[in-house]
Amino acid sequence: MVQVVLDGIHNILKMSSAEELQRVCIMIEECGGLDKIESLQNHENLEVYKIAYDIIEGYFSDEVEEDDPNQIGGARAGDPFNFDVNTAGMDGSGGNFQF
Repeated sequence: MVQVVLDGIHNILKMSSAEELQRVCIMIEECGGLDKIESLQNHENLEVYKIAYDIIEGYFSDEVEEDDPNQIGGARAGDPFNFDVNTAGMDGSGGNFQF
């Protein structure tokens, strides 16, 4: 029964136009459906896992792509742990450290 429901959700998402898709995704999130689908990625039935995974990756994934110019060396631009090596010595100090 779970597989049938996931198939139905997947089909609704696939058949939605661009405008409808955003509304459908928001509705799924608002009713707690996204959490339920994410939990089904740990289901013992391989088919249920695959459908849940496809839904999450296809319609709810916000991951940054590897070729994103805002992502440098695994860290996003503006990340407090992202160091810009091009600014060292730009102020005419020759890049020397002063204590």
